[in-house]
Amino acid sequence: MKKSIIVGMLAISLLGLTACGNNTTKQSKSTTEFQNKVVNNKKDVLSITTKYGKVDLDESYSGQINDPSKTYKAGISFSYLVKNTSNKPRSAEEILNGVTIDLIKSTKSTETALNHTDGVEEIFKADDTDGYNKMIAASHKWTNTKIKPNASINVVDPYIYTLKNEKDYNIKYLRVGGPSTKTQNIKISELNGKGTTYNDPEEYVDSLEK
Repeated sequence: MKKSIIVGMLAISLLGLTACGNNTTKQSKSTTEFQNKVVNNKKDVLSITTKYGKVDLDESYSGQINDPSKTYKAGISFSYLVKNTSNKPRSAEEILNGVTIDLIKSTKSTETALNHTDGVEEIFKADDTDGYNKMIAASHKWTNTKIKPNASINVVDPYIYTLKNEKDYNIKYLRVGGPSTKTQNIKISELNGKGTTYNDPEEYVDSLEK
């Protein structure tokens, strides 16, 4: 097991970058009394158990967004290992069952979630159509690919967390909440994942095809 050190990667990939709402991955509300379970500690990766399966943090990406048409200058992305423990095929979106995952930044006395509405394909330059299209195909698995019962797949969150300026780099923790979930804040320095943190978009999208 490897540890995804988001803060360290941001310090490397965003060093020297100068400054030029909140939404979470869209889910349907839970209609069950099942309580989702969230685990993250020194030995275990971030793992969310829902009524329909288990979702583990796998790989991640943090790097600059080199598109002058965008208001943000950098982005963070997560991919997950999603297992279906129900008795019928379900997508990763269905298995997550309304759980929300936010990155929370701290500015003086206020805490706000990073914007989470732009497509993960935006980590590629506009002229890199191959990488852009590969990432779109990978992100569509979130809602379109039905995972068979007792099977697992690696799937990327179709949205990135965007950073507009240096103030956004002060990410304090990852917050897990939503219906049937007791809200939990996990310090970024203690966030564990199964895989690697990338700052090269090509390497990241290639890892999703394994």
